Amino acid sequence: MKKKFTERIIFLSSIILLIYVIFKSGLIFESALKQHFHIYLTISISITILSFLLFYINQKIKTYIYIFCISILISFYAFEFYLTFINTIPEQWGWGNINEKKRIYKKETGRNFDERSKIEILNDLKKENINTTLMVSPGWYYVNQEQKEILPLSGISNQNTIANNENGYYMVYKSDRYGFNNPDIEWDKQDTELLVIGDSYAHGLSVNRPNDISSILRTLSNKSLINLGYSGNGPLMSYASLREYFPRGVKKVFWLYFEGNDLEDLKKELKDPILSKYLLDNNYTQNLMLKQKTINSKSEQLLQKNLEKISNINHHQRGELRVSITNFVKLFQLRRMFIILPKSRAKFNIHPFDEESFKKIFFKINNFIENNGAKLYFVYLPNYPRYKFKDYRNYLNEIKTIVENFNVKFIDINEEVFLKEKDPLSLYPFKYENHYTREAYEKIANIIFESLN
Repeated sequence: MKKKFTERIIFLSSIILLIYVIFKSGLIFESALKQHFHIYLTISISITILSFLLFYINQKIKTYIYIFCISILISFYAFEFYLTFINTIPEQWGWGNINEKKRIYKKETGRNFDERSKIEILNDLKKENINTTLMVSPGWYYVNQEQKEILPLSGISNQNTIANNENGYYMVYKSDRYGFNNPDIEWDKQDTELLVIGDSYAHGLSVNRPNDISSILRTLSNKSLINLGYSGNGPLMSYASLREYFPRGVKKVFWLYFEGNDLEDLKKELKDPILSKYLLDNNYTQNLMLKQKTINSKSEQLLQKNLEKISNINHHQRGELRVSITNFVKLFQLRRMFIILPKSRAKFNIHPFDEESFKKIFFKINNFIENNGAKLYFVYLPNYPRYKFKDYRNYLNEIKTIVENFNVKFIDINEEVFLKEKDPLSLYPFKYENHYTREAYEKIANIIFESLN
């Protein structure tokens, strides 16, 4: 009985591993990991069979197998240690080799990559201007299930607002009177001819004015433009923003739709009790234009509450290290390198296309815009995995059909911009999965401007 103790432990462990693989790959992720499932399943079944055969193999051969397996395991973890803690540890600005980013940035700009955390740059900039804050996304409220009497749709107003660092420098902009990324003077103009809605791409992450899409469009068109886009917005929040902040004289509205997460965001937004009211009641309003002081106060409270979470220093010490160790045990980087798991969670649309909900919100947005004497333009923004992995699943055709059935202009940025590039990944900072580069935003703005004519 004692002689078989090791074999029993190994066999039991292999059974647990097999059950775990079947459960996690087959049930939790459903179709998202389907094409990788057979690899995990084959490996786990092979281990289970081998562990069973150990009961019947003589001791000498068994010893050789143990030595071989332990040697392989040590080699795997040695390589994983190098990949995780020396070469490609996840940084605050996204996946990638930070040393490579610093080298490229220095070579291209002659400047040093800004390695400060958000808290460090906040403290530094506050020494120059006390009216400085970190970006507070409206999505924080419903994602964190905050108890709220109002749901802000913008950030803190009239502040130098620090966003993120994907290009080697931090995005910092002066928010307008309602907390959006606009020159405040735009709200004083008699008529606002152009309007932009959407998520972080409309917001302008991660470039500074005047290199965001809205700023470039102002220059190209020589027309007044207000940007209601904000990081984390989905279709329903964009609709709510239209209802709350629609300015006078708008002739054209550009909805910057991002294929990477807008459908997933919509699914979350539909569960929010306040956002749902905009769908159910065409007269519902929070009167947010009159409540900016309250929005500022609530946002500052939420910011202070989450300061430790968004502090990259604390996050690195308490969060990223924990995640790195967990991933280390699971050989995350090694599997990532050999494509035994998706290199990006955004590679797959694991949520089915809720066509009914999308049609409903699209109808609401288009109807509202038309009733206000304006015209909608639907700008379809592509996602990084489309070019990195080639097998990215999306709902472009389905969405295009819906949009064109409403006789709305569909602008396909994948076709008009990215596919015309020799290397589409060059339109992403350092070719990593981030927001677009300044050059990409300029090309997109030019395509949108051409549609005006």
